[in-house]
Amino acid sequence: MTKAINNLLPLADVRSYDIPSVWPLSWPWWLLIIFVVSLTVIVTIMLRRQQQRHRAKKEALSLIMSDQIRHDPVKMIELVKRAFYSYYPRNHISHLNGAELYAVLDSVCPTTDSGVGFHAHSELWQKAIYSPDPLTDEETARCQKICRRWINCALPPSKGLLHTLKSEVVHV
Repeated sequence: MTKAINNLLPLADVRSYDIPSVWPLSWPWWLLIIFVVSLTVIVTIMLRRQQQRHRAKKEALSLIMSDQIRHDPVKMIELVKRAFYSYYPRNHISHLNGAELYAVLDSVCPTTDSGVGFHAHSELWQKAIYSPDPLTDEETARCQKICRRWINCALPPSKGLLHTLKSEVVHV
């Protein structure tokens, strides 16, 4: 009987492999996994920051096209000021109004055309804000075009432009 058991179990040729470790992958694979996860986290953070930077611009563009603001130049200039305040330091620009504000707005968004900025149409803006007579549809459309162009051009600002603006506004 013992001979039969020995013949049934020829275990000499069977190899037992090591138990898999906690780290079954070799170290280059782990480095690749860490790199991909890190890259995904960095890209996600960058995309969220970009969305946050453009949030005020998108809101301003949608509001400028809305019916409640589209026909009121006073609300348009207030919207431009709010968008301006959301990106630029308030302590440097909050004291500005009138011609000074228009000059700073135009310096933030320079243009090759001399007749399309806020300063070039300052009398139109003054009429819209202080005159009891309403603007014509053509003048209102021109105000809206100026505001939309400024929002598209100036927002969000570059970091170099922020430093330039700080030095300019202090000397105004």
